[in-house]
Amino acid sequence: MSLGKGIFRIIRPLNGVVATVSLLPGLTLASGRISFDWLIGAVLFLLVSFGYAINDIYDLIGDRENDRQRPLVSGQLSIRAAWILSALLALLVVVLSLFHSQELLAYSLVLLVALYGYAVRISTILGVANLWVALMCASVFALPLWLHDFAAAEPRCLLLGYAILLSFLYHLGREIVKDIEDVRGDLLLKRATLPLVIGAERSRALAFIVFLSLSAVSYLLYSRIPHSLYLWIVTAGVNLPIVLIFLIYLQKDPVGWAGRMSLALKLLMLPALASLLVLGLD
Repeated sequence: MSLGKGIFRIIRPLNGVVATVSLLPGLTLASGRISFDWLIGAVLFLLVSFGYAINDIYDLIGDRENDRQRPLVSGQLSIRAAWILSALLALLVVVLSLFHSQELLAYSLVLLVALYGYAVRISTILGVANLWVALMCASVFALPLWLHDFAAAEPRCLLLGYAILLSFLYHLGREIVKDIEDVRGDLLLKRATLPLVIGAERSRALAFIVFLSLSAVSYLLYSRIPHSLYLWIVTAGVNLPIVLIFLIYLQKDPVGWAGRMSLALKLLMLPALASLLVLGLD
């Protein structure tokens, strides 16, 4: 029972489900109709699970300071079991990708290397770590372009281009907030993260600027492709809540409230994905 619970906690399945759900608006933006591919979705879920498992292995020292409830720190899962799990997840990614296409296999191999590289080294590089994670997450919306040829459908390429940019900005801002949350463990590991270099308050302000940029891009997209339902969802469900929660956050302790902000921003991803989904429908 403890082993199963440890596996469940180390792969963070909810985050894998969110990544899988992100495929729905991506494929819909590319095709103009509700589209989903369960095989690709399974690969994305396994990629995210691999990323979390391998990152927990290399982040063990920091987690002892940041979150003592993590499965490797609490003893729910051994390091050896985590390595075996990571290897099995990577193997499943490769096998399922082979069943789909060479293009998906190439994408999966690149992501596996990128996730491993992040855990081993890139997570310690100032600024690059945040950009790296944001690019990996945004790649979900680039996947339809990689798997299919939409060169003739210029409006669809435009939509996916905006979706990639919006996803990149969202994850970049949230990564900065997560770095603020993890300052104690990162200080122990002597990592050069933004909050440790420029301070938690300046990092918080930078995250706010990133999310304001996201809001501006969302309205720029509306100016290019007007859609009333998209406008309503992105305004009421994403942009206004972003401003409100940051106005509250700016009055609070930046480190102490970072965890709550990270959770609130994660919840805002759902209406953000919904806005892109409706925009993709013909």
